[in-house]
Amino acid sequence: MKEPRLRPFRLDLHLHSVLSPCAELEMGAAEIAARAREIGLDGLALTDHNGSANVPALRRVCVGGPAVIAGAEVQTEEDIHVVSLFPDDEAALAFQGWLWERLPSTPNDPAVFGYQLVVDEGGGILDQIEPLLVQGVAAGIDEVLREIRSRGGLSVLAHVDRPSFSYTAVLG
Repeated sequence: MKEPRLRPFRLDLHLHSVLSPCAELEMGAAEIAARAREIGLDGLALTDHNGSANVPALRRVCVGGPAVIAGAEVQTEEDIHVVSLFPDDEAALAFQGWLWERLPSTPNDPAVFGYQLVVDEGGGILDQIEPLLVQGVAAGIDEVLREIRSRGGLSVLAHVDRPSFSYTAVLG
């Protein structure tokens, strides 16, 4: 009997929007969806720095594809980056709340780091987040991994090939 041929899926599981200060202002939900369709992605995970607030808008503009996975890229107190992926928006947004309770009060300076915007599906600005999102939360790697798992999430260590922000670079 012949084995069924599996169809490959093209995914991007580490993507930032205008919520992450390192992203361009052209990284709103509609622009991300249009680019993903243009290059033929089957799915993508929106993993902004310590946040998930733009996942709902992206999901609304991606009806019919590509598939959207709710996520966040966490920066732990050790400066380790972890991509977290969740089964639904509610789990991701609840995790964002947990992260934001642990963010230091350092304000973002858009002139230095860039804007941190929550947008709707049309690119309208709903909120500008004041605390700097590209900083470590007050939780270590073990606590962050437990919290992700407790919400039904999956953890993927980020930047494993880099000399900074990776588990191996920081902890060996």
